[in-house]
Amino acid sequence: MQLLISVAVAGFATVVCMGLLRPLALRLNLVDVPGGRKSHLGKIPLIGGIGMFVGFVFALLFTPISFEPFRALFAGGALMVFVGVLDDFNEMSPKLKFLLQIVAALIMIQLGGVRLVALGNLFYQGDIFLPYILSVIVTVIATLGVMNAVNMTDGSDGLAGSLSLVEFGLLFYLAFTSHLYSEVLVICVMIGALLAYLSFNFPVYGRARAWAFMGDAGSLFIGFVLSWFLISLSQEPLSIASPMVFVWIVAIPLFDATAAILRRLMKRQSPMLPDAKHLHHLLLRLGCNRVMTVLIMGALSFVMGVTGIMLHKIGFLDCWLFEFFIWTFVIYMLFIYLGWQSVERRTSVKER
Repeated sequence: MQLLISVAVAGFATVVCMGLLRPLALRLNLVDVPGGRKSHLGKIPLIGGIGMFVGFVFALLFTPISFEPFRALFAGGALMVFVGVLDDFNEMSPKLKFLLQIVAALIMIQLGGVRLVALGNLFYQGDIFLPYILSVIVTVIATLGVMNAVNMTDGSDGLAGSLSLVEFGLLFYLAFTSHLYSEVLVICVMIGALLAYLSFNFPVYGRARAWAFMGDAGSLFIGFVLSWFLISLSQEPLSIASPMVFVWIVAIPLFDATAAILRRLMKRQSPMLPDAKHLHHLLLRLGCNRVMTVLIMGALSFVMGVTGIMLHKIGFLDCWLFEFFIWTFVIYMLFIYLGWQSVERRTSVKER
């Protein structure tokens, strides 16, 4: 019952907050304007991140758990929302934004004690344990990777929210089956906030446009919370599954972000330079509508996460999970390449 209450309170608080913020955002010009790569209709308020954070914090006040283990989660999440709002108002310098993301990761490490120490047996040579400095560096890189991967999936109505909902759902399953009561409640609160946000953002049939976007405030906040649980649940003292299992849970955003970075580096462009070559762009160009695109990518994310969990449960070694993950990424890259080749052929035929 407490789980349902947590979801309901988070959802209600998020909806109320976003409903109150929407007219204010329009007045303050905290909106996303169509143009360039953005093809949505009209000005859309960038209030999803603020709404989810408020709903998240408000709902946690009603949960019977100690806040002590999660103080750094609140602090780092609040910093990411603040950075995101500033960036949504007036685009921030990429270097400053990157630096503040590192600060959030260090808050998680130093104040929360959440860092990657054990990576598992990835290379058939026994378990890999990182010395302190190296573990801090790897944790910062991993956290930034997840946050920016979530940010890169925020390119179509309902997509980033739906993928995150799937990922937190899988984390809920792992925490629930491991009887981690506090972690389960916090994850439930995040799920409630995401469900409420999606009621404003999901591409519902008959609704011409989304009522709100999450903005960088939302994608950075979600990415930070996701990083927290991906790392904390894979490491001592919790350590409920192999670290590779949690990599499988976020496989689709990581594949998409890695492919984008490699593509831009091959063109000698900045890795952070935005483009319209992501998986969701490809699916749209292949004829899928917005709803189908979100459902396909959500299903892929679910299948990847469940595959990692099931393979771990039946006794797959970390090195096997790692190898299988790499080969799956190769298949993903091949699909992306062949998909864009098909799109380009269709375009050339039409032009003739």
